[in-house]
Amino acid sequence: MDWFRAMRELNRSGAAAFVGTPGSGKSVGMKYAADTMVQWNAVGAVVAPTQGEYGVLVGLWPKESVWWTFGAGSDLRFSPFRLGRHARESRLVAEGFLSVLLNITTRREDQRASLVLQRALASLYEGEKWDMDRFLLCLDAERKDEQRRQEERDVADLFLGLLEHYRDGETGRALVVTMEKTT
Repeated sequence: MDWFRAMRELNRSGAAAFVGTPGSGKSVGMKYAADTMVQWNAVGAVVAPTQGEYGVLVGLWPKESVWWTFGAGSDLRFSPFRLGRHARESRLVAEGFLSVLLNITTRREDQRASLVLQRALASLYEGEKWDMDRFLLCLDAERKDEQRRQEERDVADLFLGLLEHYRDGETGRALVVTMEKTT
């Protein structure tokens, strides 16, 4: 995979899956990819339920790395809206996070969904409070805007429904609930 092209030339984030049999080099490849991305000042997340292998990278990059744990015992207060050093960078991170959470792909049929998300995020970052509750208000404004196409208003309604649903489920306990508590 050409990591550099996606991040530097196309200015896009992406996802990769490393699949193989035990001993085939998956962990080595993932560590190399993560190390390379950190060197490029990229923002990324590694999902590693066993948590053992990636502690080395946090040790190598202590100023650039954060070790997050989710789950019943975690006291993490996580907000995808404040992960950047400034509004522009935070907006890009939030867009990537929400695109995954809301299952927005780069397919042509998802372009309206992407527009709705981008407009709501633009509205969010015009204000001073960047959190889930404020983002939901921005989505609600998109849903109620009579000047928007009906398809876009329906997408905003769908996103609101999904995010509200996440408050009550397992995903909500791991993500949305902690997002609300962040100031």
